[in-house]
Amino acid sequence: MSKKIKLIAIEGSDGSGKATQTELLAGFLRQNNFKVGRISFPRYDGTPAGRMLFEFLKSSRASEYDFVNSNPKLASRIYAQDRFESLEYLQGLIKRNDVVIFDRYVESNLLHQGGKLKSDVEILNFANWLYDLEYNQLGIPKPDVTIYLDLPPEVSYARALKRAQEKGESPDAVESDMEYVRNGTKAGRLYADFFGWKIIQCVVPGQNSALSAYELSPEEIHMKIREIVLKK
Repeated sequence: MSKKIKLIAIEGSDGSGKATQTELLAGFLRQNNFKVGRISFPRYDGTPAGRMLFEFLKSSRASEYDFVNSNPKLASRIYAQDRFESLEYLQGLIKRNDVVIFDRYVESNLLHQGGKLKSDVEILNFANWLYDLEYNQLGIPKPDVTIYLDLPPEVSYARALKRAQEKGESPDAVESDMEYVRNGTKAGRLYADFFGWKIIQCVVPGQNSALSAYELSPEEIHMKIREIVLKK
């Protein structure tokens, strides 16, 4: 395995298992004697902007803010602020470890906010604006590889609701909006193709009309991620 791969971003639809895959990949790398750091964004308890996002998305007052319909560039600045406020912590994490794995990163901003835009041209222009803001102006470190867990929006929506129910929580403002989830998935697929992210199809279509689609297990997805990382 080449040590040139330092920063790995795991992205994907809500409910696609990003946190699980981050944990599995970290465990695999540690078994192979790599020092591994992990970080998840937004940092709801870690930064002022993170706490602001928690208020907008997960608090009992979330519906009052209508964050789902907020201007994508204005919303993105809050997510970018969360990462900028985390920059010193993140730089230390990178310095202390061989590999750092992001469970949601800058690219999550593209999925969620780019999905608010209509045309492919608008969606891609938004990416240029956001990348300039975060990677150039704010100096946020770029991932060496981005892995995109592709999940049909209907499955993503159902999993997010089930996960919230199992935790005894209300789904956040974006997870509970089916149209938002559908648009975010469309944007995510466009970005993944355009920027050459490593795409893993988490639901495999049946080979004929008599066979239903097959959902990959977390272990099967992990093996695909492992293969991507080993190739690098």
